[in-house]
Amino acid sequence: MNGGIDLHMHTKYSDGTDSESELIDRLRKEGIKYFSVTDHDTIEGAMAVKKIVPEDMNYVPGIEFSCRTSDRGKVHILGYNYDENDKEFRMAISEGHFMRIEKLEIRLKHLKEDHGIEFSDEDYKYVRSLTSTGKPHLAMLLIKYGYAESKKEAIEKYIDDKKIKNDVTDTRIPSEDAVSGILSGGGIPVWAHPLGGINERRLTEEEFEGRLKLLINEGLKGLECWYSLYNEDEVEFLIKTAEKYDILISGGSDYHGKNKKVAPGELNNFGKVVPKEYLNISKCIF
Repeated sequence: MNGGIDLHMHTKYSDGTDSESELIDRLRKEGIKYFSVTDHDTIEGAMAVKKIVPEDMNYVPGIEFSCRTSDRGKVHILGYNYDENDKEFRMAISEGHFMRIEKLEIRLKHLKEDHGIEFSDEDYKYVRSLTSTGKPHLAMLLIKYGYAESKKEAIEKYIDDKKIKNDVTDTRIPSEDAVSGILSGGGIPVWAHPLGGINERRLTEEEFEGRLKLLINEGLKGLECWYSLYNEDEVEFLIKTAEKYDILISGGSDYHGKNKKVAPGELNNFGKVVPKEYLNISKCIF
């Protein structure tokens, strides 16, 4: 059961599986009328959805930048309600896209040199042609070639290798560039799943607080306090932190279609219905 709002979802234009029309159909079935598409380092999906949003649904284009902070921490920065034609915002997208291509090549090289895994020319061409290639795309190839039986196994065994951890972290846009680009486009930058996302280590309160101060100094305007993986204590902690620093409260499921077992509108892991009134960012974007 959901409260009719979800501000963090992905489509086939990054590492989700739904097309724009499939996403709209799913949201209608779930009763979600307030939403955003936040694909990784691209707005192609967000713009495609914008063209077909029904009149009885409320939509704001989004994006999710894969970033590194000045202390070399990994963070994801969501952006909402931007001017997609703003020059600095477009530059940030281009930078993020370039970094994503670099990351793909590092992973392909790693698979070849450290695991002896190579794909066909056609499959190399396919993954290099994608707008926003992510782990699930490589995982599907590893399954296709018989190296793994599931995406989880493929990612853990071959893709998230400690040997290339530092190299992969460096192929992320600096958080200050992402935040600055979103702000330049008149948008609202929000820290996604700030305590840690799917398959990520949870930050300690000390780590979180230090990173939050860095991001606020860069211009961060909100926290994703309601998130599909977070329990009651985590949500309460994040809401109190947002109130403490006078920044906006946001929320999203991180829906990826068939690539993750998360439903649209699932904004916590303890079954609480979250109406849009709980997300004060909604007053700024709808």
